[in-house]
Amino acid sequence: MVVSLAQELKYVQTYLTIEQHRFKRLRVRYDIDESALTTEYIMVADINFFQAADQYVQIHTAERQYLLRQTMDALEKQLNPNQFFRTHRSAIVALANIKAIHQDEFKHHQVILQTGESLPLSQVRKPDAG
Repeated sequence: MVVSLAQELKYVQTYLTIEQHRFKRLRVRYDIDESALTTEYIMVADINFFQAADQYVQIHTAERQYLLRQTMDALEKQLNPNQFFRTHRSAIVALANIKAIHQDEFKHHQVILQTGESLPLSQVRKPDAG
């Protein structure tokens, strides 16, 4: 059976396997040059954060970024809540990578990561202060 690249991509786009409980890694399949698909395994511990990018999700690690066709909602359901926290509709952060939470003069909150990067923290998702 011959499967076209478009069919394979559609399959890949709907199939993202998080193997955290068994293997502690994330399986990522993506195309590089429209002629071949590449599968890589990313250690979950290496993921700094996920960020929404239109209809895609960017996975940020120390070494590089990966781009997946996946919704943030679908990804969030697959992640271990003891390891990841959705700070905003556009960001999911690895809890181990959070350095601080900063509030600016307009009372907007930012999550500061160990890498120095900052991501928004929504009022709805902000932990209770007390």
